[in-house]
Amino acid sequence: MFITKIEILSQILSFSKFYLSNSNIIISAYFCKEKELIDKGVIKFVGSNVYKSETSANPIEVFSYPEGVEERQKAKIASLKLRRDNEKVAAALAALENACMGKDNIVPFSLDCARVGCTGGEIFKVFKKAFGLWKPPVFW
Repeated sequence: MFITKIEILSQILSFSKFYLSNSNIIISAYFCKEKELIDKGVIKFVGSNVYKSETSANPIEVFSYPEGVEERQKAKIASLKLRRDNEKVAAALAALENACMGKDNIVPFSLDCARVGCTGGEIFKVFKKAFGLWKPPVFW
């Protein structure tokens, strides 16, 4: 039986489609099996199934901002937006967006945005529009 290149390539393509469509299932099964082995003690996991501490851990002190910080920062941003040249800000943000959409180095454009008075939130909005948000993979 003679197998042509096209038949071989179609088999490879169909396998890759199958693998890609089932990769989440395969990865989830792997992690479930690994968790089961950790729970049984086959895989040693420090602090989980071996070398557990008899005493409780020290409580972690949670940081909280002092009173009035949020209001002061909002006032600073409002003051900055009143003092800056909004035409230069718009031009710098547009240049940054073009750099993000192209293959240019975005660092000089980001620095230009900071120099003309763009806020971190405004720069972030450009990045979000150009690149989107990263979504972590879900394995379970």
